Amino acid sequence: MPGRTTLPVLLFTFFISIGSNAAIIMPYILNDNMVVQRGVDLPIWGLAEPGEEVTVEFNGQKVKTFADDKEGRWRLSLKPMEASSKPQQMRISAAKASFKIENVLIGDVWIYGIQTSFGGNIRKPEPEVIELPKEITGAKDENRPKENEVPVKEVKILDPLVRIFDVKRTIAKTSQNLVSGTWMNFDTDNCSRFPEIAYGFACRVKTGQDVPVGILNVSWNSSATESWIKDGTLRKNPDYAQIFPYWSSAIQNFANNKTRWENEVKQWEKIKDSRPKNPPRKPEFPDGPDSQRQPSVLYYGMLTQVIPFKPKGVIWCQSDKIYAKPFSKCFTLLLKELVNDLREDFESPELPFVLIQYPVYGKRQELPAEAATSFGPFIREAQVSAADMKFLAVVSPLNLIGETWQSAAADRIYSGAIAAAYDQKPFSPGPVFKSVSIDKNKATITFDNAEGGLKALYVEHFEGNKGDLEGQTVRITEKQKLVDGNYATERTIAVDPASTAKVVKVAVKKTEEKLKNGESSFKEDSWLTIENPVSATGFAIAEDKAPFKWANTAIEGNTVTVWNDEVKKPKAVRYGWANNPIGNLHGKDGIPANCFRTDK
Repeated sequence: MPGRTTLPVLLFTFFISIGSNAAIIMPYILNDNMVVQRGVDLPIWGLAEPGEEVTVEFNGQKVKTFADDKEGRWRLSLKPMEASSKPQQMRISAAKASFKIENVLIGDVWIYGIQTSFGGNIRKPEPEVIELPKEITGAKDENRPKENEVPVKEVKILDPLVRIFDVKRTIAKTSQNLVSGTWMNFDTDNCSRFPEIAYGFACRVKTGQDVPVGILNVSWNSSATESWIKDGTLRKNPDYAQIFPYWSSAIQNFANNKTRWENEVKQWEKIKDSRPKNPPRKPEFPDGPDSQRQPSVLYYGMLTQVIPFKPKGVIWCQSDKIYAKPFSKCFTLLLKELVNDLREDFESPELPFVLIQYPVYGKRQELPAEAATSFGPFIREAQVSAADMKFLAVVSPLNLIGETWQSAAADRIYSGAIAAAYDQKPFSPGPVFKSVSIDKNKATITFDNAEGGLKALYVEHFEGNKGDLEGQTVRITEKQKLVDGNYATERTIAVDPASTAKVVKVAVKKTEEKLKNGESSFKEDSWLTIENPVSATGFAIAEDKAPFKWANTAIEGNTVTVWNDEVKKPKAVRYGWANNPIGNLHGKDGIPANCFRTDK
């Protein structure tokens, strides 16, 4: 590996290869084990002596350029290349210095920006001793176990053709180019540091498109959309004017706000220790000078670390809580600014985006329509409004039904990528509210993207093996039961030919529990996937300026009729209006319906 140094005249940190009197300096992202994008003019860039000729050799190409006469910056492009899983060497040379990048693959590169806790990291598998060829792993001979020696670490690469570049979390007010970073395989030693859904998505791309895959991870939980947008973009639009005074005030008053927060936490801890039935949420740490939510700080601190490295597309999920702030109305515009900024910076006007809607948050919905402080449905609504952009697919993370919900999420994101980036089939964003008509005490909702019809789809969990219920129509009943002085809900499920709810799949999981005497006990649990083509949950209805009430439903074609006998003159309908909604309406293709409100 070449040595590293930092040039005092620059704000950037690079890899460096030193000759006797000169140096070639390369950004960290152009590094051993990288995956480069197939089928595009591929930019290669760095620093050299001013005026010096630089040559890049890779995959049968040899391209030359000159470093500029001021700072020695240079950039050239390699011609589009076919995908290749054969590891290759890239050589960058000048008159008195050279730089080699080993183990380079050609495939598809995806930016992965998940600004929520959505998905979690890969669950660490059991390690095992394996030997992979150094041509695949990129391992140096001196680091490989010698004959008859035991490896220091038992490491297994999960897939040698799937790699990740993890961008260091950095806030900054000016471009960083690269702070640090290394291309890595997902393996049993490091995988628990990386997002499981990113790996699952990458594996689907690799298998479906038959190419190596690189993931550029630019994720920071609870960051704001405006954090990822360049300063000039924000300042040129008067709609965003309130963003900057808010942050000036937050930074100026941070010390006082932090003291107030500390006192609030003490009070919260006293309440929590009393174990109330509905404990309050812990007070949120105040915004301040080190916050990742400040305008533009992650654009300059993180995104500029991977620009102009060419990607195939972008996976993005935003966790804004902006509906608690005055500039909340601008969320749809901010999303579009983000997309347009990245398309401009990566010099790709049609850069595909897969936009994941805001995931579920907090406890399951209990009220028909949650308060205005429940920001989740507002954000999902705004994200759907951004779906009119070309080469952009909006993917719902709700009601993920599969072997694991992370696996189902990766499937759904890949289906968005298929449409936005690979143009292999149309993409359905799920049923979307189109119109409402009211007749007496009933409201009928018509949906777009529901030509094949609608259905309820949901999963129920029961103890024991319920495999004999697959293919049967069933009814679930609940009753209160007194257990140790407290009431608990007892749920039972039974075959009912008169029911419209049909069990379409049963997944049975068997777990082993060790008893105190050392013996084993086995327990079975069943997860039942159920369809109902007649009625769905999650709808609420209200009269003018009256509280919402849960609604009965009747599905017919691409419409749902809703009513509540206590609501005589309905004025408004909402569906899925909660941070963690209970709605189970889907299209016939299994994609969940989008939340909506008729009372905007």
